[in-house]
Amino acid sequence: MVYSGVEGAPAASFSGQDSQNTVLATSPVTEEQPFLYTDASGKCQVFVPAVRTNSSGASRASGAEAGASTSLSSFFLANPGTPVAAIDAALATGKNLVLTPGVYDLSAPIVVTRPGTVVLGLGFATLVPQHGNAALVVLPAPASRCRA
Repeated sequence: MVYSGVEGAPAASFSGQDSQNTVLATSPVTEEQPFLYTDASGKCQVFVPAVRTNSSGASRASGAEAGASTSLSSFFLANPGTPVAAIDAALATGKNLVLTPGVYDLSAPIVVTRPGTVVLGLGFATLVPQHGNAALVVLPAPASRCRA
């Protein structure tokens, strides 16, 4: 077992078959999943937690969590019957993606072309490639956006 940035983790041990633990005091990089919530005015929002470095423990333990809220209107809501082409088209126009629960039989991969795109699967959104293809492809950022 590997425990990275876990408060109260068991002691590191390599002495027996049942107790092989690797324990790191902090996690070098932690990126928690986005989640849905309803704001004070009753509108649905998606909260995207900020990336944490050299952290330990729960991100919410110290109060308000760092990150940003995004309106649900900036998302394309897909269901298992939504064609991959429609999902890809929405992503290409700058939409983020919410995959509602269900089994998505994918004849081609979902392609994420824009850096920073949020893909949120609700419940058990299960992606099942049908022809040996990838389920999801995330293209790299253009070289002009990369920094040395």
